[in-house]
Amino acid sequence: MRKIPTSRAIAKAQQVLFESGCDTPLDLTLEEIVLGRGVAGLQSIKINNSQGRIVFAGDDAIISYDKTIEHEGKKRFVIAHELGHFELHKDKLGQIHTDDEKTLNEWYAKGAHEKEANEFASELLMPSMPFINFTKGKYFNFELIKHVAETFKVSITAALLKYRGIGDFPISIIFSENSKVKWTAFSDDFVLKFIQTGSDVPINSVAYDFYDGKELPNEPEEIDPEEWFSEDYRLKHHLDIKFYEQCIRVGNNGVLSCIWND
Repeated sequence: MRKIPTSRAIAKAQQVLFESGCDTPLDLTLEEIVLGRGVAGLQSIKINNSQGRIVFAGDDAIISYDKTIEHEGKKRFVIAHELGHFELHKDKLGQIHTDDEKTLNEWYAKGAHEKEANEFASELLMPSMPFINFTKGKYFNFELIKHVAETFKVSITAALLKYRGIGDFPISIIFSENSKVKWTAFSDDFVLKFIQTGSDVPINSVAYDFYDGKELPNEPEEIDPEEWFSEDYRLKHHLDIKFYEQCIRVGNNGVLSCIWND
């Protein structure tokens, strides 16, 4: 088990749960938590070109999420993300702040406020200790991540990113869009860590199947680590290890690749 990370955003999410009398956010509805924090309103409306919005009026705020969002886990993350802005950024954002798909997907490519709001949402929806207790000692695979996502009512993307930080098994996560690498995230103990942002998705990777018009497979596939990590100087020390890649589609043109090894 890895050390639980600490940050201002994580501490605030833990405070919100404690002050709401919750061990996990499933003890109350997310709407009850939001309104209990002093948000004046939470509404589902059509928001053009955005997924979430918060409107500030002094110390009050109204949080909105796009009513076309169908996945419950994604909806919950959008709401929790906007609550993070309410708790952390009242005096740092304009009167109206909107979040689109890029804001919510590209965790490591945006500014400090968006990273904090994502950290807050992750800890609020998947508190670290319950998450650790749920996953510890279990072999990593996508079935485990799907079970996590169903249990905590979050998306597979959110569950994967949480696991990367505090799960037992080292993994790497690569987000690509339109066949270009947008951001990467690695467990501290993953053996390879360098992939150039902006580089092309490797032709022999599983992710490339999507950009080549094929269906993404439902099972992990063994891959040559040289495909993704050709520029990592540590590669020569790990050529005898089996690596696996499994992917999910994100949005219209994005792919989240997860890579792990034996």
